[in-house]
Amino acid sequence: MKKIMIVVFIMSSLFAFAEFPTTFAGATFGVPTTEVVAQLRDNGVEVKQNDTEYAYFREIGGRLYFIILSDSSKGTINDIYAMTSGNNNQYITYKIIKKDVSYVYGSPTKESELFMYPYYDGDGYEDQAIILGKAAIFCEWKVDAGCIKLWCLRNGNVLLQYIADIDLFEYEQHLEEVKSKNEY
Repeated sequence: MKKIMIVVFIMSSLFAFAEFPTTFAGATFGVPTTEVVAQLRDNGVEVKQNDTEYAYFREIGGRLYFIILSDSSKGTINDIYAMTSGNNNQYITYKIIKKDVSYVYGSPTKESELFMYPYYDGDGYEDQAIILGKAAIFCEWKVDAGCIKLWCLRNGNVLLQYIADIDLFEYEQHLEEVKSKNEY
């Protein structure tokens, strides 16, 4: 019993201290967008541009995502949108992605699965409720240097969004630079 309690404590500690990723879908947060796009293209990824957004496809966890990189006002990556098709099982796809992200970051800090009459969770018509606007399904994880959001869209897709706190990344990078200069 004592060993089980220790394992549970260690696992819960890992979730409590999960860090926001520095990269997602092949893009690094806080790096100039032109560098990220050049690196993706060097790796054979076909990237399309539309104003300040860049898009490409990427397989993550065995699922194909349409990735959109959003350029910040400073010309760096701070938002990454990953959209995947629910393949007529949008609610189930949402639940699977939620479970996968929760495995890394712990339970969501905020979530809502709200169904309006005549729909309810477990009735087998969750996807129909979402598409008709009779359900609001989303969750989010607040993580040290950002936020991860997941929600069901009315068009049948599931959207996963990583939002980095660029100022925090820049501050941490500055501290590392100062530290490295002080070491010489």
